[in-house]
Amino acid sequence: MHIILNVESLLKPSGGIGRYTQYLLEGLLKSDEINKVSCFGGLRWIDSSEFVKTHSVVNDNNDNNDNNDNNEINEINETNNVIETELLTQAPRSKLRQLLAAIPFLKITVLRALPFVYQLYARYNAAMFHRKAKTIKNAVYHEPNYILKPFDGASVTTVHDLSFIHCPEYHPKERVQYLKKHLKITLATASHIITDSEFVRKELIAQMGVEPENVSTVLLGVDDSYHPRSKTELYTVLSRHKLIAGQYLLSVSTIEPRKNILSMLDAYLQLDKKLRENYPLVLVGGDGWRNQEIKNKITELVKQGEVIHLGYTSNEDLPYLFAGARAFVFVPFYEGFGLPPLEAMASGIPVLTTHVSSLPEVMGETGILVDPNDLEAIQQGMIKILTNDEWRVATIKQGLQRAKQFTWDKCVEQTIAIYKKIKNTNL
Repeated sequence: MHIILNVESLLKPSGGIGRYTQYLLEGLLKSDEINKVSCFGGLRWIDSSEFVKTHSVVNDNNDNNDNNDNNEINEINETNNVIETELLTQAPRSKLRQLLAAIPFLKITVLRALPFVYQLYARYNAAMFHRKAKTIKNAVYHEPNYILKPFDGASVTTVHDLSFIHCPEYHPKERVQYLKKHLKITLATASHIITDSEFVRKELIAQMGVEPENVSTVLLGVDDSYHPRSKTELYTVLSRHKLIAGQYLLSVSTIEPRKNILSMLDAYLQLDKKLRENYPLVLVGGDGWRNQEIKNKITELVKQGEVIHLGYTSNEDLPYLFAGARAFVFVPFYEGFGLPPLEAMASGIPVLTTHVSSLPEVMGETGILVDPNDLEAIQQGMIKILTNDEWRVATIKQGLQRAKQFTWDKCVEQTIAIYKKIKNTNL
């Protein structure tokens, strides 16, 4: 079976969708049922074997190798990041904004033109994809990032969540408009739809009118690198980040409003000073959008010595940061799945998260689930996961057992089964 996979989410620092794409690609390349995987990303087609050589899928390698393929990918990344950062995140730290700030009247003119530029880029991107895709016969195209590109054969899309509908105020206006315009077309066009959780599957059926037989839940997995580790194993990575095993509270998420980071910070600051000194809050995660207020707050607290902000951290370090933490806190308003709590459970640390959307589906009966709007509940949850040793031991054991139910091998197997089903249907 020949699979076409969009890997654009892997051509920049990867968030949840990038990691999903990463594990999916790894699994497809290992499967005996898949003859070939053709990858598309950054305005070009990339043979999967070439992609693995130029962009380390397994290790998220950020080294700059001196070869033409990797240099081309780096140039593509730079272009994509400039466009997305300017249009979607409005981040003032970008190089383009710094340059424009020095040229009177030019900055506002260019920024007003960016939506038009982005539309042109998106159209050209789709055209580049379709030009070759239409010549590939009997392949299944899988779009891991919502919106299908033009394709005449069997197609699968993965819809990770509907947060742009439930909380549009947490997203850039352009992103909301884009998804509202194109997702309905994708849902009507796709041969089959995959969701990460049963919660999102039911949302698509109830709110988007998708027929139940056309959408399947394929739960995500947790990598084997997330597991409990000894202090000796942790020492090298943690010392590089100036951390001590078992002596920090960890939070991993993109810096954006939907993650409810301001409430988490406020709840943490209400803890007893001695508790905060013993367990500093460590924030890990790259930039999202509409986050200037959050970033200002984090900067202020870092200066005061209240929190440690590591920012985007490599996939190599993340399992060590999880395993070395005393506990994990993650209190978003909405999640389509929630990989970080699962990775925390697999790493052998207790989890405080929220009882909304898909998170109860991931957590089962373990950990602490609270209302994301209840500051006191978040604060009391932090106290419990940091100080209640008897509860911690029982919860860690439960979490390790719960995490074993989620594997990437199972995710890939179920995804391939969907490919086979729709390929036979479309013959």
